[in-house]
Amino acid sequence: MKRLILEFLGSFLYLLFGCIIELFVIHYLSISIFPLKVFIIALGFAISFGVIYSLCNLFYNVDINPLFTFTSWLKNDISFYKVISTIFIQILGAVEAGLVILLFLPNLLDSLVIGASNHHLFSSSFNTIILVEFMASFVLTFAYFVIQKKIQSKKLRGLLLGILLFLLLFISIPFTGGSVNPARGFVSNLFVNFATLCQLNFYLFSSLAGALFSMIIYHLLSYHHNNVI
Repeated sequence: MKRLILEFLGSFLYLLFGCIIELFVIHYLSISIFPLKVFIIALGFAISFGVIYSLCNLFYNVDINPLFTFTSWLKNDISFYKVISTIFIQILGAVEAGLVILLFLPNLLDSLVIGASNHHLFSSSFNTIILVEFMASFVLTFAYFVIQKKIQSKKLRGLLLGILLFLLLFISIPFTGGSVNPARGFVSNLFVNFATLCQLNFYLFSSLAGALFSMIIYHLLSYHHNNVI
């Protein structure tokens, strides 16, 4: 139960703070340089994730990102029941973040729609979205495997994952709006335009496929390394 509570709080706080920073940059920060806007948004999400991930993991081993939970199940580290319950709680935290934003910033929430063609920051074909999200998810989950195995310090894990997330978001935001988290789209789509939920399939499919492919490549490389030695 403690783990699920931390998963909920982690997902909720990470996406709440990250999305609020994004809304602030889009609507209130008078910056005409597009890359600088993207830089600040990516940095906001990265700092939010790194700090909250590190803090939550001081008490219990949590994932916060459904991609990490999904790949843990693929590796047989957790049961099917655990992966379903954990991802459900993570999405619930994301939905709660969207509800809070709806209550306090109702006129700005549509800027966060992941999958809608009228996003303020990007305009890409669905093929581009699939490719970029696939590659970003692949890199993030592959790095997660390496960090979990090589780094013992939970604070350092959060720092490294935060830095990597910043780089991936900085690259992907102009093309996809920036997700690398299957729960991300639920922050706004449930409250802005329910019809756009069908577009989340492009993000969900590409993210999960990238995570699956990263696990396959990681295990192939590990198998080769162990047999060579």
